[in-house]
Amino acid sequence: MHQYFGRGSISQPAMKPTLFALLLVLTSPVTFAQEEPDRTDSIAQEELEAFTTEILAEIEALRGKRFLRKVSVSVADKEEFLRYAVERLNKSSTPEEIASEETIAKMMGLIPVEMNLLDTYLELVESQVGGFYDPESESFCLMESFTGPLAKVILAHELTHALDDQLYDIDGTDERFADNADRQLAFHGVVEGSGTAVMNTWAVNHMSEFRGVDLSAATTIAGAEDTPPFLWRPLMAVYLRGSMFLNRTTSMFKGMQMPEHGDFHLSFTEPPRSTEQLLHPEKYWNPKTIDEPIDIRFDVEGLQEGWEVIQEDTLGELTLACFVEEPDDRGGMPTNQLAMMSMKYTFAASKGWGGDRYLLLGRGDARILVFETRWDTADDAREFDAALEDLDSHLRKAVGGMRAEPSLSGVERVFDRSGNAVTFYSWFGVEREEVGRILASIRTRIE
Repeated sequence: MHQYFGRGSISQPAMKPTLFALLLVLTSPVTFAQEEPDRTDSIAQEELEAFTTEILAEIEALRGKRFLRKVSVSVADKEEFLRYAVERLNKSSTPEEIASEETIAKMMGLIPVEMNLLDTYLELVESQVGGFYDPESESFCLMESFTGPLAKVILAHELTHALDDQLYDIDGTDERFADNADRQLAFHGVVEGSGTAVMNTWAVNHMSEFRGVDLSAATTIAGAEDTPPFLWRPLMAVYLRGSMFLNRTTSMFKGMQMPEHGDFHLSFTEPPRSTEQLLHPEKYWNPKTIDEPIDIRFDVEGLQEGWEVIQEDTLGELTLACFVEEPDDRGGMPTNQLAMMSMKYTFAASKGWGGDRYLLLGRGDARILVFETRWDTADDAREFDAALEDLDSHLRKAVGGMRAEPSLSGVERVFDRSGNAVTFYSWFGVEREEVGRILASIRTRIE
């Protein structure tokens, strides 16, 4: 799935989790409350442009690179951001694709059956946005509620995106991975990790400017308490784990440092191939432990008449962790520093991931989901299979709620010990006997 679903949407806004990293650097106590900004307190365009000129030069010094072109900057309100977000999404995804994303998430029990995925996602980013850089127009917008040092720190993050875009063509790189959402998400970690790392270093160099500054508006996480981890955890990961990845570490504090110039360059020109590499940097950086993903593909030439492929993609370890997490443990976005620092991005049942691919088939209102996985060892596969067994009732309830006839729905799994493979099936609106015939017509191959 695209992590919003990432495809063509690499210009993620500067989220409050970005500024959580600032707290670790400044070690300032904060409260978690935010009031609607007063337009009269918004930063003036002239001041914003002056800040931009100042910070551009500092970013060039930190990165050892020069900007190739001017970056346009302006102030935006929430309505303008939402309009931009929707326009950006409409350019990259059709309504049918968005609907299929929602269907898959529900069939896998990742979100409640009654949830509108797009509306929930937009509410989430609206409540957390601090600013956004648009690669298409090479321009940056700062949200009106941020002024003074807080405006500067967001500028440091977003102008880093502008530099990276001019050097490495962010959208163009993202499009190269259009058929693999997991690889796109890993690349998003490089992009946001870069912005976060430079922002942190800039903040350390300007710590005196933050004395007496109320950081509550910048670090508020209110509004996401009931949002499923499937939506917020990947957003958190690309910022915090992205910065750790660039620093070749899994330590949050070490991850707040400035990466080597060469590591920025290599990560953008040869991005991590999976979120497994993002979460476990040694599987990318260390030649002795490098772990490349297995590329699984489906052969559907024998698919029965009337059925069609609606969507095919890769989840990866980061999203798979949301799938295997116990339903009772799936809380909203953490709202305090301690919870964020101790947050888990993967679990025992999602570690040892080797590769995966899912296929959504449709005929009318009927749907069949095929999810094929490969694991590093038989023990890894067994652990994932055991997690699916524990989730069985949750998954049956999820798919059974998709239509008024629960009898025309079901879930199954197959554990192939010889190939370290586990396959998960979910369906609704079709008899089990026909599901069997459809599944028998599908072949998988490793490329």
